[in-house]
Amino acid sequence: MSRWSPMVAGGTVVGPDDASLAAIGTNPLDPATRRPAAEAGRAQGRELRLRWTRA
Repeated sequence: MSRWSPMVAGGTVVGPDDASLAAIGTNPLDPATRRPAAEAGRAQGRELRLRWTRA
């Protein structure tokens, strides 16, 4: 069974940028990197310019 919903017609996948990857480090489960990774991810999100359309 697929983990993706068949109701989804399309979307955009955004992966971590270089700053986010650096903040995540080598162990994404390390609690010490949680805050820096979240802050880097929010900064990346503020810079995104995604095209939105109505369904």
